[in-house]
Order: sequence, then structure tokens, then C-alpha cells
Amino acid sequence: APTALILMQLSPGMSPIWYYVFQASTGLVNWIAVALSAIADVVAPHWRAPAIGLFLSGFLLGISIAPTMALFLNNFQLSILAAVVIHSGVWLTVFGMPETLPREVAMQARELRLEQEREQQLQDAREDAGATNNHGADGNTDRANRNSSSMLLASKNLLYHLALGAWRLLTKPIKAMSILNRNKLFRLLSLLAFFSGMVSSADQTLLVYYVEDKLGFNAVDVSHMFLIIGILGIVAQAVVLKPMNDCLGEKLLVAVCFSFGTINNIMYGVATTKSTIFWAVAIGAFNGMAFPTISAIKANNVEVTEQGRIQGALYSLQALANGFGPVFLRYVDHICKTEHVSPFGEG
Repeated sequence: APTALILMQLSPGMSPIWYYVFQASTGLVNWIAVALSAIADVVAPHWRAPAIGLFLSGFLLGISIAPTMALFLNNFQLSILAAVVIHSGVWLTVFGMPETLPREVAMQARELRLEQEREQQLQDAREDAGATNNHGADGNTDRANRNSSSMLLASKNLLYHLALGAWRLLTKPIKAMSILNRNKLFRLLSLLAFFSGMVSSADQTLLVYYVEDKLGFNAVDVSHMFLIIGILGIVAQAVVLKPMNDCLGEKLLVAVCFSFGTINNIMYGVATTKSTIFWAVAIGAFNGMAFPTISAIKANNVEVTEQGRIQGALYSLQALANGFGPVFLRYVDHICKTEHVSPFGEG
């Protein structure tokens, strides 16, 4: 995507659709889910929540630094810097990052996958045999049209395999995410992650427009806001998360994090001054400890060969929440504007 931005600035006539195409392609493989799986492979269970929090604090460091760069670099220079950083990450991953999954575990997972594929092939063969026998019986009723019946049978078999392949392609993500429905704990954690993701994605998407429109934030105020989010987020993930996890346990820690998030969003709604927003984002930074804790709980309750699957399913659910959250809360904002149903105003 940064490369597309560079090309668009070098060639003003270039369609911006290319940027959105490249940006959308990043969702084909969620590298964060892979990174979380790698952390789960090499970190002891009681250290997984702090380790994931420390990993996520790197993003918060970027969030705190990135807005300030706009004060010193122009758009073209920022695009070049972003492209260099991303390409450097690719080469560092390829040549510098070791394989985290032990060889014997990788072989076990591969054998399990091959066994499932063999079972699926046997089931397909039985279904094909049944379909062939049925069609064959129909063909035997008229010996004079044997050739045309054979062609019709081949066409039906081809269409059957195409439909079966399309159905498997469509249902494969659903089967992979079925791990979230394994037990009551996973279902509850999935609901918590989904609703939390809805709110956090809406905050990230709409907050800047909200504070600029209602409270007169300018570029400096927005930079200060993201600086607070980044710095306190790093403190929460890298410093506070581990002792709170040891003291409260994972279940109470998730409850405390959601309490911070509730207070944070109430303050957004009732804010009439810029300082209230600054205090709100400071409190909301501690809500970010919920996601690594939920990720660690799920990683601790699956087999070592399922770490990639559980993290991928959790991030797929997060992506769904990220898409649905801003749309839903934007609708709530519209209702509050037109119907005046909120006692605190449209916030």
C-alpha cells in the first residue's frame, strides 16, 4: 500500500483504486495472528498474556510516534519512509526470524492434516460411486442412447465436482472458526472479543472526526491525543499487565479492562472540553490489556498444534467486529442527531 501511495504521487493521473486493492490484499494473510501463534509456541502459558501485551505495545509505540512525523515530513517523504519500513520488515522476517514451531510438532500437525484429507477423499469417493451408480442405472434403461448418456453423466459429474469444490472453499473458513464454538468458555470469550472489537474499532475510526467536529481539535491536539494513547498503552501492556495478571488472574483482569473501556466511552459521550477527551483516552489505554489476555486464555486451552487455528479464528472474529462496529455506531450517532434520544447529547 505505501508503494501505491508513492506511485500515485509520482503519477497524479493514477487511479486511487490501486491503493485500496493493495490495502485489501493485506487481509488475505493476517500476519498478526501468525505472530501471536509464534509467541504461543515459545512462551510458557503463564507468560503468554504479558508477552502478547509486550508485542502489541510495539504498535502503540508506532501510534505515538507516527502522528508527530507529519510535523517534520511531507506526504511523499512519509510514504517513502512507510515503504522502507515495511520492506525492511519483510526481509528481516525472511532472513532473520527462526522457525518457532518444534519440528516434531510440525510433523504431528502435518500428519493430522493429511489424515483429515484422506478421510475427506474417501468420503468423496463413496459419494462419487453412489452418483455414478445412479446415473449408470438411468443409462442402462436405454441402450440406444448410451453415448449421449455417458456424455451427460460426465457433464453431471463435472458440475458436481465444481459445485463441491466451491462449497468447500466457501465453508472452509467457517469450519476453521468452529473452534470458537468448542465449549462455553470459548463462546463467552468470543462474544467478549467481538463486542469489545466493535467498540474499539468504532473509537479508532470515528473518534478523530468526532473531536474535530464537536470540540474543535486541530492537528496538534490530535497528535497529543495519539501520543497519550501510545505512551500509556505501552505502559499498560509492557509494565502493568503482568503484575495485574499475577494479582487478579485472567478472568478478573478482563473484567477490569472492560470497566476501563466503559468509563472511557462514557467520558467521550459527556465531554465538553478537550481535557476530558485527553483523560478519556488515558483511561481507555488500559482497556487494551483485554485482547492479549483473551488471546492467552484461548492459547492456554488448545493443543499445541492448534495455536495457529485459534489465533486466526480470533482475528477473523476481530475483523468482523472491525467492519460491523463503525457502521453500527455511526447509525447510533445518526439516530441521536435526528431523534434526540440521548440525554447526554449525540456523543
